[in-house]
Amino acid sequence: VKIWERASADYGTGHAQIHSAAAAKDRDGLTEGMFIPNASAIEQSLTTDPAVSHFTRRIRFDGLVSHQGRAIYFLGIAVEPSSELKVAPKVFAKDTDVGRFLHDDDPFGAVIGRGMADTLQVAVGDGVSLSLQPLKGAPDAINVKVRGIVELPLPKLSKRVIFLNLKTIQKALKTDQRYTEIALRVQTAPLADSWVPQQAERYAQW
Repeated sequence: VKIWERASADYGTGHAQIHSAAAAKDRDGLTEGMFIPNASAIEQSLTTDPAVSHFTRRIRFDGLVSHQGRAIYFLGIAVEPSSELKVAPKVFAKDTDVGRFLHDDDPFGAVIGRGMADTLQVAVGDGVSLSLQPLKGAPDAINVKVRGIVELPLPKLSKRVIFLNLKTIQKALKTDQRYTEIALRVQTAPLADSWVPQQAERYAQW
């Protein structure tokens, strides 16, 4: 569990994140060790915890995104659209961001950072191609359509980040139904300050 950082909880981290022990060590792409063991038991515990209001599943991975001859490396965050904004409600801000966030019934939608949009010279409605490496087999590619463009405070992140539909990426990366991260939100912000330290050691044993 990563300790809650107040300034970023609404913008992407949630109040806490649960990863496998190997996730902090594996930096060379997506590996088997990065997937959360005993995920169903952890989720059952979170579901019955009165302090937890919402949780969501994610996969973080990387690859190459291209559009009309321009290409850059990306940091992909595959999310569950229906629950992501409940955990991190300001990931997409309707008053400042362009377009819309991902929908569950739009498997090939994408939301990208302003920096990426400027670098690739794409707008909402344009298509981009993603080259990625599945867990097994040869590199693969999928085509997605930009549904939204988000303003992010960190230039490097804005240039690299792309949000995608979790189920689509699970299929493309051949991960079955597994994921590398559970992000959660507790009932109130003050409660997060006490809940996270209390639960960190507990979930570290799973």
